[in-house]
Amino acid sequence: MTAQELTNLGVCGAGNAMGFNVDNGCPEDFKKDYTTWFLDTSLEIPSTQEINETYIKSLQSSGKLIIVPRMSNLTDIGSDDTTETQEDDTIVTTTEGKYRFEMTYNHSMYFNKALGSIEGFGNYRMVRIDIKGNMLLTEGASGGVRGFATNEIKRGKQQVAKSAASAKRMLRVQLANRFETDDNYVLWKRENLGFDPRNIAPVTQIFLSLTAVPSDTDTTISVKAVVDRGRKTALSGALFGQWLNKVNGSTSNPTAGDDSTTAGTYPLTVAALSTNDTGTISLYDNSGNSSVVDIAGFGLVKSNTLAYTVTA
Repeated sequence: MTAQELTNLGVCGAGNAMGFNVDNGCPEDFKKDYTTWFLDTSLEIPSTQEINETYIKSLQSSGKLIIVPRMSNLTDIGSDDTTETQEDDTIVTTTEGKYRFEMTYNHSMYFNKALGSIEGFGNYRMVRIDIKGNMLLTEGASGGVRGFATNEIKRGKQQVAKSAASAKRMLRVQLANRFETDDNYVLWKRENLGFDPRNIAPVTQIFLSLTAVPSDTDTTISVKAVVDRGRKTALSGALFGQWLNKVNGSTSNPTAGDDSTTAGTYPLTVAALSTNDTGTISLYDNSGNSSVVDIAGFGLVKSNTLAYTVTA
């Protein structure tokens, strides 16, 4: 279905009457939060866009979607409305409180490090996904759909493990516009999507290192690629065309090389290097011009940018 067809569509079909008889029609309950998606602030999903797993993964590949998986709890810690009581006891609302969420995760210290990479102010739009796979978004300015605008995104202090409680990681997000949730919400029901958003895997971070520093006249750069968390699990199956190599600022991509001899170790063939050349190498989708790469059999990954200097 397209984004427009999915918008606020109940399981029994779309309703078009506006009224207060909420006993009539389809339930639209949004359950306990499970996963959060952060969208690029410029992204508005067109009303005619077909919403499927392929499209969602294309957003990840283009760097426009970050998935933060499996929270254990979400609490609204936003401020209440501020009111003024006038002389005749009339109460007037002077300031509307904003939604602010504290999300709790039972993940590792590495997860807390990853949360730090999305900290900022107004740099993402937030999509909420509940334990049933329903998605909560908001109306776009051009008739499409987008995530909720955010103000500050900030990690909370980690909660250390105790004898009766496990360690926890915290993320706090304030929504910028209350009306986007109160009036302009868009609910996509899991039953209508044709895929389960809970099953869309996040991007895996890869750590690159050199197995040897390249030297004068070398035509090979040997790179080791492992999963950054733990730095032990090998990344297998990357193609030589899925690397971006720059020498002295100019692109000099590999023309051959794989990890068929040693899993996760890539001897990449490049143009002959010279003493004191400076270079960088990283995984890269050259056809899609993106730092997120789809490795067959492994999934979506991104890596650090590895710098090197050629020795004599």
